[in-house]
Amino acid sequence: MEKEPLKVGVFLVIILIAYIVYVFMIHPWERQTIVTKQSSVTVSVYDCSSGYPIEGVKVSAYTEAGELINTGLTDDNGLFNIRTYPACIRVIATHGDSKWEGMCLGSGVNRSVSFCFNEPTALPNILYYNNYLGIIGSSSGDVITEERIGSVELSYPTINASVYYPDYLLLSNIMWSERLSVELKDINESSTKQVMLSFDVESVKGEPIVQVWSNKKLIAERGIKSGDKVSLIVPKQMINESMLFELSCTFTGLLFWTTQECNLTNIKATQEYYLPVKTTDSFNFNTTSIERNSEVATLKFYSSTNSSAPLRASINGKEVFSANSLNQMYYTGALNTSTINLLDSGNTLDFEISPGGEAMLEGTVITFYAKNATSTIESFNFTVRADESYKASYYKARFYVSEVFLQGSLLFNINGIIYPKSINKAGWNELIIDKQEIKTGVNQVVIRAQGRFMINELLISYEE
Repeated sequence: MEKEPLKVGVFLVIILIAYIVYVFMIHPWERQTIVTKQSSVTVSVYDCSSGYPIEGVKVSAYTEAGELINTGLTDDNGLFNIRTYPACIRVIATHGDSKWEGMCLGSGVNRSVSFCFNEPTALPNILYYNNYLGIIGSSSGDVITEERIGSVELSYPTINASVYYPDYLLLSNIMWSERLSVELKDINESSTKQVMLSFDVESVKGEPIVQVWSNKKLIAERGIKSGDKVSLIVPKQMINESMLFELSCTFTGLLFWTTQECNLTNIKATQEYYLPVKTTDSFNFNTTSIERNSEVATLKFYSSTNSSAPLRASINGKEVFSANSLNQMYYTGALNTSTINLLDSGNTLDFEISPGGEAMLEGTVITFYAKNATSTIESFNFTVRADESYKASYYKARFYVSEVFLQGSLLFNINGIIYPKSINKAGWNELIIDKQEIKTGVNQVVIRAQGRFMINELLISYEE
């Protein structure tokens, strides 16, 4: 009778040893189930743009050591539940690419984690879906954008500075010859157009010859008579900072016993020089990748005044227009934008007029044009069932513009009714379509553009 308790004790010891061996042979995360409560992680997967759940996404959970704990697919609500135990785990969702998040759980803790993927078809009640429509819109030569510049006023006129001298009577004969001195000082050679000496001959006696020197160099010699008006221009290369003119009435002939006379009036020395008022004008403008990729542009303006001096225009230091004169006409300069270093901001359009010119420019505009572009149209049909038509309160078109080549509008022609959508930047766009415009059965859509766009995705759905 005393041996029965001993047998029972031995049996229990054997069971205990077997249990301990089992515990140490299983995975560490499985051992925790023996002494701790289960935890859970609810995984939610949805479309990044619309927020609608994505069904059928593979979800897996791994231990820190990389051992798989659980795996499965999200349901029609985009959910998958992972049963786990207190530990640090990594949850991975795979839908084309993979996204993951790590976390540590306590005993009996419930956590949630969310992942978003680009999956437009997650949107409910879809009637039509296309993941790539391509380029729709303008053709070569269409205007992309216009950069309008204000009025341009430039002035670099010629100014006269004259020195007058009193009337003078010059005498000469075989014995002597009188001289008259006229001096101009402080002449800026670079800004001086020309220097002139002029006088009138009131009367003469005999047949004298007038000689004119400038800084000791003879610049003119001519016979004169009463009533003559004389004007002499100093050659440009002879203009100096200070100029001394000397005039004399030179004796001629053999009548040495007589004295010849030159009675001069209105004696004047004149300097014509340029006085800068506003010789340059500069304007700032910005560009986007649309303008920088245009390759073709023009600079246009109208000159409301005449100017005989050259005008030059440049963008970021690159000459885009030049003319030797302006005569109240429209002007156009062609630009190749690929050779101009256009920037996002801080581009400069500079006008410069040469000495002696005056310009008033109106209607100045830089125009960018589409190049090497072919107009494209997209057309397709989609079908609406009777039950879908009954449930629909209205219809919706959502489309993704990945690039804008030419700002403007997309025109959706749905069963003959046009729905326009103005577009000036990339991104998702939405159109609300009246219920009565969509019929049960086959519906036709034709998409055109007043502009030029790259369309990556298009969905048409109904809203209940």
